[in-house]
Amino acid sequence: MARTKKALNLEIERVEDPLSIWDYREKWVELLNRMQEKNPFLTPHWVFLSYDYFGVKEFFDFYILRHNGKIVGFLPLSVDMGEKCVTTVNADLKRAITDIVAEPSVKESIFQFLLERFEKVSFPRVMESSSTLWAMEKSGKEENALFEKEHTDTINRIELKDDFDRMLYREKGKLKGKAIKLIKKVEREVDVEISIHSGKKEVAFALDEVLALSEGEIFSIGEVAFLRDITSLFSPSGWSRVYVFKADGWPVAGGVVFSYEKSSFLYVLSQRRESLEIKAGDYLFLKILESESKLGTRSFYFFDDGFNPLITTTRLKVKKAVLRKSGIA
Repeated sequence: MARTKKALNLEIERVEDPLSIWDYREKWVELLNRMQEKNPFLTPHWVFLSYDYFGVKEFFDFYILRHNGKIVGFLPLSVDMGEKCVTTVNADLKRAITDIVAEPSVKESIFQFLLERFEKVSFPRVMESSSTLWAMEKSGKEENALFEKEHTDTINRIELKDDFDRMLYREKGKLKGKAIKLIKKVEREVDVEISIHSGKKEVAFALDEVLALSEGEIFSIGEVAFLRDITSLFSPSGWSRVYVFKADGWPVAGGVVFSYEKSSFLYVLSQRRESLEIKAGDYLFLKILESESKLGTRSFYFFDDGFNPLITTTRLKVKKAVLRKSGIA
């Protein structure tokens, strides 16, 4: 390991072996649990595996940040030395939310440190509500750097309650009753079986069923392999669940949910084309919501995948944020 000098009131330690991320997983999770912006994409499990799959084309830097001897941040970075640019490790994963695993009070100092070493700092998928955007903008002003952000995606959030049935009946306007009618209609027309898989061996088999339903339209070969491994790696911690909906004994829809603390992210929702008539995807989505609410999820997130959630949602912006030194194109 190599240590840098103390800079910006932080002790910044560069770790020579990037695979040692895994050695710090317990401390990493402890820090993540204290963060407001925690999600499964910021766990050491996700970062470790995404580096293993997608980090080979670029140089990798891994820093541990301490203040008064206490760990206050982990900084895994993908570096393009030719462009003198740095970004997050899982930048290529389009459904991952990127951020810094660090206490909010040190984020501004982190960006000042990065601007000393690189000409450009890019975070491609940050939630608009994250303190990271504020820290980037403020450090940019202090370092006379250009700060830019643009809308790249929208993620939807549903706030769940303990009693899912009561939540449905409280829906207002056009949505009121539609979800209930859909559930009753599907259950009247077909014999319904919803299975939930969370064990390591279970999720592997169930995931194959879900991916087969998508007929290769959702992910590349590399992303499929990553999805298999991350679902398995998350399983012992209870952070992954695979849902399969069978109608009259045949798989017609499936979903993959990644959860952390009281938040869950629907990463995949697929359905067989022939099942569009019974709205299998819409039905399974509602049953996933019901299951996740019983499991303690309070914030449920999903991307626009062409199905009708039939529930009141809040649309949140995902931003690409860039800091670049003045005069750099």
